Amino acid sequence: CRRKLTNHAAVSAGSAASAVLLFKAGPSHAATANTGTSSSNINGNPFEPAMRAFKFWRRVGPIVLHYKLTKTWFQMKGANAAPEVRAATWNRLHEMHAQHSLDVILEL
Repeated sequence: CRRKLTNHAAVSAGSAASAVLLFKAGPSHAATANTGTSSSNINGNPFEPAMRAFKFWRRVGPIVLHYKLTKTWFQMKGANAAPEVRAATWNRLHEMHAQHSLDVILEL
């Protein structure tokens, strides 16, 4: 079961880090991840892929924007920031968005 779960998470999320998060998430998320069914066109709805894409970007878009704005801010205003300040800022950003990102991965 562990190997199957890790493989599914790596395919879904595209990274080993997400596989670790999924494995640590517990049995409720593991049961969702192990169903092996694709949600696209289950009910024969031809708009399902487009609806999934919209739902994904509606939920992930603000996260991507937050990261991009932070990167731009560091390039423009925070260029002289100490490495510790940069690391602390990125860590806060990761902690702020980690759970929501995992939820999106597991839902879609």
